[in-house]
Amino acid sequence: MKLLVVHQHYVVKDYQEFLIAAAKQNPDLDIEILCPTVFPINEKVKAEALDQDVVPLHTLPAPFAKDGKQHLFFFIGLGKLLDTLRPDVVWAQAPNSIVTAQVCYHCKKRNIPVILLRFTNQRRDYKKMYGLLNPRHYLYPFCRSYTYKNSMGIVAIDDLVTDVVRWEGFTGKILRSEERRVGKEC
Repeated sequence: MKLLVVHQHYVVKDYQEFLIAAAKQNPDLDIEILCPTVFPINEKVKAEALDQDVVPLHTLPAPFAKDGKQHLFFFIGLGKLLDTLRPDVVWAQAPNSIVTAQVCYHCKKRNIPVILLRFTNQRRDYKKMYGLLNPRHYLYPFCRSYTYKNSMGIVAIDDLVTDVVRWEGFTGKILRSEERRVGKEC
């Protein structure tokens, strides 16, 4: 099975260690990473693979990523890369982000299942947080609704996250992190 993990934090080599360990423990699982070419995490970080032979790292240009806009960036060339890599499953984070909505859109067109991963246990009502003239008032709820409707499930790390995800309107399957076995649930 080929799993493509999409997230901006994998520009940092330390973040890749978990995926490398998972790939080594699950030889039938082919894990690859997609992240922006450059993303600032305290400082601008150019993406580099920790172990390209075990977990290949792919990068794409991502407008706004270089400025650290983690929910407002998107990839250029995502559809072509998905056609080339042909993953069986895509694992994406941040259900309220443009890039995750973009991933869900392209995967839906190609009949590739998407699993979301959620860490945040804060209830965010974007319509109350941002005024009517702020694009985030509309954009974040739209992206969250779209990704929730177009994913096969979400991994929630604990009960608080599960409660928030349900409060936000997710009606799909919730996988709890203690139930998750890389390569087994996918």
